Amino acid sequence: LPLVVSAPAPRIIAGLPGRGSLNNKLRSLRLSLSLSLSLSRSPPSQIPYFVMPLWMHVFFNYSWTMFCTAWYAASVPYSLCLMVYGFGKEDISMTGLLLYMIVSYMIIFTGLCIVSTLLNILFKWVVIGRRVVGQQGWDTHSYCQRWQIYLTLEQIARRPKVGDLTGGGFMALLQGSWYLCWFFRRLGATIGQDVCLYPTSADPMMTEPDLVTLDDGACIDSASLISHINSRGAFALNALKVGAGSCLRSTSRLLSGASMEANATLLEHTLVLGGDLVDENTIVQGWPANIVLNRDALDAAATTALKT
Repeated sequence: LPLVVSAPAPRIIAGLPGRGSLNNKLRSLRLSLSLSLSLSRSPPSQIPYFVMPLWMHVFFNYSWTMFCTAWYAASVPYSLCLMVYGFGKEDISMTGLLLYMIVSYMIIFTGLCIVSTLLNILFKWVVIGRRVVGQQGWDTHSYCQRWQIYLTLEQIARRPKVGDLTGGGFMALLQGSWYLCWFFRRLGATIGQDVCLYPTSADPMMTEPDLVTLDDGACIDSASLISHINSRGAFALNALKVGAGSCLRSTSRLLSGASMEANATLLEHTLVLGGDLVDENTIVQGWPANIVLNRDALDAAATTALKT
């Protein structure tokens, strides 16, 4: 990848109007020109990993997309083949043929979903491995390229539409269930007991499960749990934590490096900035988040009111 370096903005040089001001402008122009020439003559920086050329990216993406489309459509033509084969039988009724097709489709589709899940888990550990907290720049580490490759490979489990209303692939069929927690545990997430994940879908679901910790009883609605941040081109990974009994409601966001203590709640349309901590027993809302209710203070006030 070419190293793009922009010249510093020219300083404003104080001077008298007329010829002195013109000399200052010429001096700044010569400085910028000499800097540009020196940068163009310097050797390009070496990327410490193999960078896939454009043609390889195009070929890989098109080929894998066509394969995933054929993969999920395989159950339909196979059922049609069974139907054609069944019409050749004289001792089969239309009811039997219909039941035969339905049962065959269910078995084939379920098998494809199970194999797709196992392949997704395999691709994650082969291509990505275990993520670690820290800087992962494009020009210093191969993580970003491997992540883009994995995003393409995981289409086999998440992206192709298979008749669901959300367009999230068969993953949408597991929303809010124990199976979705099992899946993300296999991807490296630390998930406690009685956790509810994405009962009303999410776009996207957690992108770096390795760096996410969900304690017992946590509930994640259609919220954002994204552990990466790209600040002015500096790509970095940070951990996320949701305490026991905490809840992220719809359209709330927990940015990279943020955390929630036990029994905290993010109301709708809430943003917790990176590095911030949501205190225990608090309810926050806003962009960025502000405390709207403290359960401890509310309980104390209720207790005082009851005593009086």
